[in-house]
Amino acid sequence: MPIPSDGRKWTTNECRIKMDPPGLDPQWRPTVLAAADMWNAAGANFRFVEDSASSNHVAAYDLGRWNGWIALTQTRPKTPNSALTSATVLVNLHYGWNPSHPSVQSSPQGQAYDLQTVVAHELGHALHLGDDNSPGSTALMKGSIKPGEVRNLSRDDTSAIKLLYP
Repeated sequence: MPIPSDGRKWTTNECRIKMDPPGLDPQWRPTVLAAADMWNAAGANFRFVEDSASSNHVAAYDLGRWNGWIALTQTRPKTPNSALTSATVLVNLHYGWNPSHPSVQSSPQGQAYDLQTVVAHELGHALHLGDDNSPGSTALMKGSIKPGEVRNLSRDDTSAIKLLYP
């Protein structure tokens, strides 16, 4: 099943994004970069580019139960078929992560979410791909995840980004 998008995209075929403190612990940086590189290697005409001066960013904060959300991505503007101008990815430290956060107590390893998988999924939202809620989906953009679950890009994921960024 195709992964939905409402046509919003980065007109420069790149998203410059900050992946350093204060919002993100330096020990998590390699995992976040690996998540971005999953999309960079998808074969589309698009790249995430690390830029410490960018207003787009990946951050991690303890947001409490936060309606059960383990992470969230916000993009602007909200108008369909418009040019994206900003993206913020938030990882919720209330939940346990693998690798564990260096300064925040996490849940036991079996209860931890895979940071690379979750951040890669959220970066898919920064590309403005929607959740794939089709039954039996194995896509990275599947709308739910269980602790310990690791996903890679599926054929549907790569087809969706190549459609937006041929």
